[in-house]
Amino acid sequence: MKPHFTALLFMLLTAAACSNAPAPKSESAAPPPPPAAGITQFYASPATVSKGGRSLLCYGVEAAASVRLDPPVEQITPSLARCIELRPTATTTYTLYAKNRAGAEVSRAVTVTVDPKLRKAAAAAPSTGLILFFTAVQTRVPKGATATLCYGVNGASSVTINPAVSAAALALSERMCLQTKPQASATYTLTAKSAAGETSTERVKITVE
Repeated sequence: MKPHFTALLFMLLTAAACSNAPAPKSESAAPPPPPAAGITQFYASPATVSKGGRSLLCYGVEAAASVRLDPPVEQITPSLARCIELRPTATTTYTLYAKNRAGAEVSRAVTVTVDPKLRKAAAAAPSTGLILFFTAVQTRVPKGATATLCYGVNGASSVTINPAVSAAALALSERMCLQTKPQASATYTLTAKSAAGETSTERVKITVE
């Protein structure tokens, strides 16, 4: 057999063997990591109270699988906007922790100052009727900036805020916060109605600078 014919035969056999070889398996792409948890808001309103006075601790988180408070006040769950009631007897720093599905944790702290010289009546200043309270966390904001309105109702069958800050029906809750981006100064009116026809209103002004 001639050398050049042998070489040609070898090349043909090699090519055939390669064509029959199984194709390498492509490795499956790794799943993307879960998004990091974020704390969108965490504040106390008011931040200074009398001993045993009432304050609201409000928070909002995103992409969080779990949340916790230290020191604990009550059991909390991930929420875009939620408030819990505080009645601290001493100045306390509260820390909010939020974890994503991978266990990565972020935190933010806020301090509630207890001033013994502050009278409890001035600190609490509760509303009467169906509305427990209605307040703006930021009463002066730049145009287009976010402001937070918080309210609480008890015994109401419906509640509205005008100008509207939410396309959905407002929750009948004793502690609720909503965000708005006012383009001009406005006075927001909270109206609560009972099934018996009783009506209560409270107003809060936000000034756009």
